[in-house]
Amino acid sequence: NIPFDKDKNDDEKKASTSSASTSSTTSMTASSSSSVLDKGVVESRGMIGPNNTPKTREEVTEEIQSFLDAPVTLEREVRGFLSIVMFLTRLPVPKGINIHPGVLMKGMVYLPTVGAVLGLMLAVVFDFGTVALGLPPLVAAAMATATGWTLTGCFHEDGLCDSADGIGGGWNR
Repeated sequence: NIPFDKDKNDDEKKASTSSASTSSTTSMTASSSSSVLDKGVVESRGMIGPNNTPKTREEVTEEIQSFLDAPVTLEREVRGFLSIVMFLTRLPVPKGINIHPGVLMKGMVYLPTVGAVLGLMLAVVFDFGTVALGLPPLVAAAMATATGWTLTGCFHEDGLCDSADGIGGGWNR
């Protein structure tokens, strides 16, 4: 994990954590709709906090909020971009980049950019097949589609199947 508050010393971190925890707990109690997760979801996933104890919903909400409130820096933007690349593709990214909910939320602005880069890569494969190899467009399109499946791990196809399963399955439950 790459900490966002490298310049703060431990005492400042503890003070800001305890005050943020109080305000976060207060806001959570006042409006439970401000949380994305239902009660017990975080605890059931086994997210480990300090002293090998499970993180509570409030701790995870506070951690995500700290990511969202952090100032914009080049390091954070690169981390957000690479997290989105890692989330959407099977392309390798440097060590230390992980899929953290706060980083993903900040990095969502790069979804169109990563999609455009992937589309450009697939267009190059299609053009290479038709122009350089002289393949028929249908074969070149199949080659580009297979490359897309390989690059993304069938991300869109999995979403399509999940949608079909949601529409067509589970009618008797």
